[in-house]
Amino acid sequence: MEHISFFLKKFENLGAREFLIKEIVSNIIENKCAIKISLKSITYDRGILTIKGSRSLKSELFLKKEEIVEEIEKLLTKTKVGRII
Repeated sequence: MEHISFFLKKFENLGAREFLIKEIVSNIIENKCAIKISLKSITYDRGILTIKGSRSLKSELFLKKEEIVEEIEKLLTKTKVGRII
């Protein structure tokens, strides 16, 4: 039984990491763009950061994309962001 609990422990940490990524991305965008984004509108999967929002939000993110990506990769060293959609 010990082996099964060890295996399931990996999945517990997975949810915490996703929450951490969302929280940090939300804070970075709030600091760089002065726009508050809910955690529900942020997803991260295999280097692609997807943020749901208005066109004006997307434009602001596009203008500050390099700053945002640099800050994310500095704070989350194992997380690489290739694109922001």
